[in-house]
Amino acid sequence: MGSKALLFLGGFMLLAGAASAAEIYGQLWVTPGNSAPVGGVVETSCGGQAEVDRYGRYRITGLPKNQTCALTIQYRNLTSNLANVYTGSHRNGANFMLKFTGERLLLIRR
Repeated sequence: MGSKALLFLGGFMLLAGAASAAEIYGQLWVTPGNSAPVGGVVETSCGGQAEVDRYGRYRITGLPKNQTCALTIQYRNLTSNLANVYTGSHRNGANFMLKFTGERLLLIRR
């Protein structure tokens, strides 16, 4: 094969790999008050993290498809409990409510 054909094939394989990746997106809010946890960080066990915006939205891309990823939220020097999200499709929505109980941050899926 010529070098141009190899270059084209390599580029195609990179694009195909990116197209098969999954993402997890959603919205978080803190109760009581239903405020957005601005500055909070969502992390996954599948390798990825995102900061929560002023509307409580987050989006983590480049995750493996067809796997269960454990999510945690870091907010106000606390880390939440784990919540599992399965990446069965390209886009996977997961909305959560955060609740402070003493020194714990509870993550509740909605």
